[in-house]
Amino acid sequence: MAFYNNFWTLKGSTSYTTHTVGTFDTNCSSGGGVFKWITANNTTITDIPGFRIKPSAVTTGYWERVYDGPVNVGWFGTQNTTSIPSTFAALGVTQGTLDSRYGAGFATTSDNYDTTAIRYALKMMQVLVFQSLIFEPKIYWLTRTCELPISNTTISGITGRGMFIIDGNGAVIKNANDSNFDFFFRGPSTQTEADSLYINNALSIKNFNAITNATTASGSGKAFLNLGATYGSIIENIFVKKFDVGIKLEFCMNAQVTNIFANSCFSYSVLVKNGSWPGADTSHGQSNGTVVSHVRVFDTEDQIAGIAMIDVDTSVVRNCIIEGQVGGNPGTPQYGILWDSIGASVTPNFRVQDCHIETPCTKGAIWLRPGGAGRYIVDNIYLQNGQTLVGVEQSTPSNGGNYPDIYIANIPFKPSGMKLFNNSTGGFQPTWDFYSCRLGGAVVDVPTLLASTLWDTTTPGGTVPLSSFVRVVRNIITS
Repeated sequence: MAFYNNFWTLKGSTSYTTHTVGTFDTNCSSGGGVFKWITANNTTITDIPGFRIKPSAVTTGYWERVYDGPVNVGWFGTQNTTSIPSTFAALGVTQGTLDSRYGAGFATTSDNYDTTAIRYALKMMQVLVFQSLIFEPKIYWLTRTCELPISNTTISGITGRGMFIIDGNGAVIKNANDSNFDFFFRGPSTQTEADSLYINNALSIKNFNAITNATTASGSGKAFLNLGATYGSIIENIFVKKFDVGIKLEFCMNAQVTNIFANSCFSYSVLVKNGSWPGADTSHGQSNGTVVSHVRVFDTEDQIAGIAMIDVDTSVVRNCIIEGQVGGNPGTPQYGILWDSIGASVTPNFRVQDCHIETPCTKGAIWLRPGGAGRYIVDNIYLQNGQTLVGVEQSTPSNGGNYPDIYIANIPFKPSGMKLFNNSTGGFQPTWDFYSCRLGGAVVDVPTLLASTLWDTTTPGGTVPLSSFVRVVRNIITS
């Protein structure tokens, strides 16, 4: 066994045995390891940077990395500096060298090692069917979007569902330039592609810290994670800061988004919605069955909503906190938690429970836009500030008796100025059911619940619902 300074010098070896390598190349701090010699005709074998390389002198074999466990991003050549690293151009790495290593056009001289290593590692998850990828607990700098793997064909063929695991291992990821882009992206071009290739795969993405300071972030729709068309994905233990959208899921069925800390995102901290590509619509392409839990939203940017669920069915938001800036002027989002199915025909159920809304929202702490019949449960919400606790907004009144049922339960505290909002008029309105709520005043009965002081009638469209649509279920208590 001999020692080679870097992966690429191994190509010149004439000793065809197992060897040790120091780094990926002279510019990198990672990529070392042990490479075993595999005897085989290598004429149809290609080099895989950091993983496999064949000698220049013979065609009788190649070296392949010896490993046990997940693939490591560092194998593919990272710098992991604490400050923004140099581009390939600044380091003197030519386009010809990049094309010979990674394939024509995969990387450009305006990229850097970290970006290229991450993108290439993710590509290899798809090409070589690596199931697991792990980062090192360092800082990585991105110059562009990293595309996530699409389909694990080998595993799908065995079990019917592919799985990719991407573990940040506490890594910090930042943008290395002022351009704005999704850090991680996966999405089909059409709904047909989503159904036939994407949806039968799940991704577990966890343990990242992600920060962007791009000046174009606000309103761009760009996210740390923009994930499309999966089944059973789990997104957990993520810190995101200064993105327009922290976590964005489209057509991610039965997904879990949990243990997220979103700091100062501009539009949404967590956005779960239907697909936006051609062929996806509000009756096909929904993120049905998705659960968002244990999210802390720290809003300083007056975002649209801390958590938004758009055109999704049987979804749950629970154990989440929406708050503003500590020790200064708080952020004032339009909505703490927004659930919107105005455009959908098959989204009858939603539950939000065990959440704190600790910053004033300009429209409502919990805002519901039901498109039709169904049950919408608001359970055990602690509200600070005099604001709308629950707002129900419909684009047009329901008809044919298909009105939604709004079920409000276990409200433990009524701050001064707390109100409810209803904008439906006429004979077809949401039914408001109240159970075990502390709403103030005397013994709370239907007449008390219909008091104008409890309803926001100053906001355009706001009205007190008809008495036949407000019911005290039981156990309503005074403050």
